[in-house]
Amino acid sequence: MIKHISILGSGNVAYHIARKLRAEGLIVDCVFSRNHITGQSLADGVNAVFTDELFQIPSKSDAYLFMMSDEANASIAGQINMPDDKIYIHTSGSLPKEIFKQKNAAVMYPFQTFSRDVKIDNFNEIPICIEASNADTFHEVRCLSEKISPLTYELSFEQRKILHIAGVFAANFMNHSVCLAQKLLQENNVPINILTPLLKQSFAKILAGAAYSSQTGPAVRGDRKIIDSHIDMLASDENLANVYKVLSESILKTYNK
Repeated sequence: MIKHISILGSGNVAYHIARKLRAEGLIVDCVFSRNHITGQSLADGVNAVFTDELFQIPSKSDAYLFMMSDEANASIAGQINMPDDKIYIHTSGSLPKEIFKQKNAAVMYPFQTFSRDVKIDNFNEIPICIEASNADTFHEVRCLSEKISPLTYELSFEQRKILHIAGVFAANFMNHSVCLAQKLLQENNVPINILTPLLKQSFAKILAGAAYSSQTGPAVRGDRKIIDSHIDMLASDENLANVYKVLSESILKTYNK
């Protein structure tokens, strides 16, 4: 059973996951980070030793959690020199478990966006996607994952990559669309909070699982006259006009208009 862990990374994901695991009774032996400020702060918060040197990471930990950027995870995974019987876990949706050459390799990918200054009220609502190189490691990682959230799913590397892309569409692109809408309103002296009721209603329909059937607007109606007039109005902002055009064309094709 995993009782002692070492954390590699001190960014947003590491900050929340390390503190959650510490709260669940795990012992954090060490926090490794190239960033002295965030690394020492996280180590202090989970009662762990801080280091910025790989050779100082203790070999007594049961598992090593790599929670850095994809590039750093892959690089450090190739440099770390620890016993082969330990468990090596990364939290990326875009990397295979094979970045680890040790026999007990795993992935524990939390499908959520994390910000250090935003408190997570309910970890139980965060899906965790796991994969492991063998049955024993899978069992250990599942037990560890369920200390964070009961929403644990076994997904392959290919499935995680698809999920990551879906997340970009559902969260990143959606947020960017709202940013563009707010910018457009601000530039035309319209209060941005006028969007709030519309967003709340739209999100409620999406969360009810009705994204396809609840689509509204000129594109789903096939109203090309309105679409063209909107694009003309956005002529002074080429980027915004292009985004509007691409999204409208996608909706037109989706609904065969």
